Amino acid sequence: MARKTPRRLNVKRPSRRVKAATGQVTVRMYCQGLGDCFLLSFPAADGGTRPIYVMIDCGVIIGTSDATEKMTLVVEDIVATTKGTIDLLIVTHEHWDHVSGFVQAKELFEKNLKFANVWLAWTEQNGDPIADRLRREQRDKLKKLRVALANIAPALRAAEKTDPSAAGPLADLAAAEHVLDFFGPSSLSAKAGAGSTDDAMNWLRDRATRFCRPGECLAVPGARGVTAFVLGPPTDVNKLRKDAPAKGKDEAYESQAEKLGMLGALEWAGRAPEPAGAVGETVGAFSPFERHFGLSIDEAQRDPFFREYYGFPEDPLGDSGEAWRRIDYEWLAGASRLALKLDSDTNNISLALAFELPDGRTFIFPGDAQIGNWQSWHDVKFTNASNQPAPAQRVTAKKLLNKAVLYKVGHHGSHNATLKTGGLEEMTSGDLIALIPVNEVMAHKKRPPADGWKMPFDPLYERLKELTLGRVLRADRKKSDLDEAQAAAPAGAKGKWDKFSRSVQFSPTTFQQDGQPLYVELTVPLVAAGAPRPTSAPSSR
Repeated sequence: MARKTPRRLNVKRPSRRVKAATGQVTVRMYCQGLGDCFLLSFPAADGGTRPIYVMIDCGVIIGTSDATEKMTLVVEDIVATTKGTIDLLIVTHEHWDHVSGFVQAKELFEKNLKFANVWLAWTEQNGDPIADRLRREQRDKLKKLRVALANIAPALRAAEKTDPSAAGPLADLAAAEHVLDFFGPSSLSAKAGAGSTDDAMNWLRDRATRFCRPGECLAVPGARGVTAFVLGPPTDVNKLRKDAPAKGKDEAYESQAEKLGMLGALEWAGRAPEPAGAVGETVGAFSPFERHFGLSIDEAQRDPFFREYYGFPEDPLGDSGEAWRRIDYEWLAGASRLALKLDSDTNNISLALAFELPDGRTFIFPGDAQIGNWQSWHDVKFTNASNQPAPAQRVTAKKLLNKAVLYKVGHHGSHNATLKTGGLEEMTSGDLIALIPVNEVMAHKKRPPADGWKMPFDPLYERLKELTLGRVLRADRKKSDLDEAQAAAPAGAKGKWDKFSRSVQFSPTTFQQDGQPLYVELTVPLVAAGAPRPTSAPSSR
């Protein structure tokens, strides 16, 4: 018995003859380092020659060489390309590697760029009770951890010269500090006038025209037939806080959950020592215990028992070989995990979008969304798309993923920012291309041990190459790397690779110090109505 053709609502049977393309979309990924900045262009709805420009994020991580100069070059290129008008600015979340440019090139933004529309996630809206609480809690935890690290750092670095046991805690301290770099300069260390993530976000909130919520179907202003489907962040706080894959559930490409419970222990961090004899006086600046439960460090150093059995650096009467008994810096091992937790919580409030093109294909831009954000997409109900014919076929996250031909890989390709089942494995169009805003060398420098952050994470990276037939664009690669990847592509992928390589352009301009191209740009031709769809997935229309 012959198989029936799947029913498609409001879609004509494709013609066998391919009609001329109706325009093209470009996606420009800037290569400033470990950070995100994209410039998309779409054909205009009015048929004019000027494209509609959508900018997504603008930043690079702390520690990047010549960061201000690089971000200035990026913004200057955006000004020149757009002639000073951005039709839609989207900022996904408040991490320095996504927003630093709004501080580092602030004068250019204020004098040379006009934003017709600015979209942020609902979690950034002042006055929303849940959003306000989430930001308040996050900032409180971040401040306590930064104060604790700042208080312990000078003594620990001084102890390194005389106490070999300080090496491990120093590595933990460095690990925590490097993760906190994603949050940008702190008030404890920032140079005067350097600006902060809060400065950038406040500047953006003042200009916001929409705070997006999951389920919204928004026409991209001025673009012909382009819809932005808001996938996340979820409004369910429990899902917002799920930032790692569950063990044994094959949710990501490696289960690596960070579970810890030291937030309560930091409640005391940074408190000034109470005056002697005060009610509730604590043992010391880093003790959660009241005075009568312990001794201060000075008192312990004068006590023969502690000098003999616990030892202290440069104490001729003590036993330095017993230093292993002390736990002075043990909390630092948990501090690096806490920093990762705070980092992941902020990533998980990312504004995640699927752009549907006029021909039905989709681009997936999830910001740095973590597992809980991704999983929530499948609960989203899209019901108010104004440009869908009636009766509208209900759009689902699965259908949007099925039709993906471009995936902006989350969080520089880290292990827990791409959902496996229900995520990447749903991108089954056969025409997928991946863009990774990563700088692997910088990732390895930022965090001990020697292998550093795994960005991109190998199992995920290998799977991306399988699904894309190797068509992965990285912000830390040049034209020669693309040529090598094409030479290594599967024999059966030659036709797709030829088309892909013709659609990729590296900027003639480079960053002066490292010779890295300023950007890499992908051109995606659109297919005219009535022509065969480039993918086999059902349309959401």
